[in-house]
Amino acid sequence: MEILLYLLGMPDDDLLPVAVKVVHPNMNELLRRDLTILRAAAISITWLFPSLKWLSLEECMNDFTHLMSAQVDMTVEAHNLERFAKNFATTPTVKFPVPIWNLTRSDILVETFEQGEPLLNYVTGDNTNGIKTLLAEIGINTILKMVFDDNFAHGDLHPGNMLVQSVASSKETNSVVSLIKRTPSTSFRLVILDCGIVASLDELGKKALRDVFTAVVNGDGRKVAELFLNHSKHGCTDTEGFKQSMDNIVKEALSKTVTLAKIQVSSLMTALFTTMINHKVKLDGSFSSVILAIMVLEGLGRSLDPTTDIVKKARPFLIGAL
Repeated sequence: MEILLYLLGMPDDDLLPVAVKVVHPNMNELLRRDLTILRAAAISITWLFPSLKWLSLEECMNDFTHLMSAQVDMTVEAHNLERFAKNFATTPTVKFPVPIWNLTRSDILVETFEQGEPLLNYVTGDNTNGIKTLLAEIGINTILKMVFDDNFAHGDLHPGNMLVQSVASSKETNSVVSLIKRTPSTSFRLVILDCGIVASLDELGKKALRDVFTAVVNGDGRKVAELFLNHSKHGCTDTEGFKQSMDNIVKEALSKTVTLAKIQVSSLMTALFTTMINHKVKLDGSFSSVILAIMVLEGLGRSLDPTTDIVKKARPFLIGAL
């Protein structure tokens, strides 16, 4: 729940509008009950169907439990907001609410209230003055920066969690980070909300992710398959068949310019994941979360600017991450 409040005990000119998120009473108890049921189900399914052992359902439940527990601790989201703000401190096209720590508790988050128009209005509206293209540029670069530059990605970055603010135009400075160098000057910026879910990778995972997306960009599906096999738990018995299937998927996707008008990113990713399931290849939970975060590029980019070339946008981040 988010409401507009004003901090008391301050001069009228210094009143600060804030938003408040409150954890529903008994939520922790209900969550523990549901997670216990799901864990028992995961153990039972694996016992009843030994062939599914490669899925490591109990391990998946551990990852899911960690994720959901963080969702009901408002101090976790407050820390995430601070880290995102630090990562984008020199990026004038992106902003995050600021947590008010002396009023924040595990069950209450108080943060600065950010006025803006929902990005969803631009997604569904009929805008022809170039704002959609600009917002697509900012949004896609933001996601790519989170994943490849910062290794700290928002795990629920859909249009409903983003606002559009109008700001006074200003000249770029030499201190502006690489993101803004890839983004044209603008009088608009995105405000990103609801930062309770994030995804990060360890050093091995970061290298694997860079290598995977570099291989995809280069159209080397066999290399993608090799990387998935090397960085996952799997029960694949036909490695050559898996490599060939992955190579066919990637080459088909890249047989034409990878603009969102010509390719459905979600369809590509679905084909990849389906092939992995058929060959019993399971990715680490964090790795999957980051890939899923990148999949929002389609929903965001396609609705705002379907002419966006994903490969072209990704190359500078992949090169910079090497």
